[in-house]
Amino acid sequence: MEPFKEIIHTDTFVYLKLSNTIPGCFGFFFLSEAPVVFIVPLQDTEIIEKSTTELTCETSKPDVPVKWFKGTAEVIPGMRYKIRQEGTQCTLEILNAALDDTEDYSCVIVSSQNSTRGKLLVKGRG
Repeated sequence: MEPFKEIIHTDTFVYLKLSNTIPGCFGFFFLSEAPVVFIVPLQDTEIIEKSTTELTCETSKPDVPVKWFKGTAEVIPGMRYKIRQEGTQCTLEILNAALDDTEDYSCVIVSSQNSTRGKLLVKGRG
């Protein structure tokens, strides 16, 4: 006897319907895809003011939507902040760093709210 009477695949789940071993009894298993997590976390970084740095982390699945935060404020790409994502690698580039860029930075996976955090310390010249 086949252990599974029916197997249904969807974008997010696999449904397995067990064969009837006892008339009138059946069951379903719902197997979901493993959650996306960070496999390489952010690292604490020290730089000298007016220099450029990249904060980088890596996810377990390519091209998943992420958001970057400086403290609790979302980082918006612009003249000093560049955000890139290539496959599983997520990068926040900070150009011409200022002393007030010293902060905890985090990258958050939008779908799961899983996050990684690293501290950036910008030291004055001199």
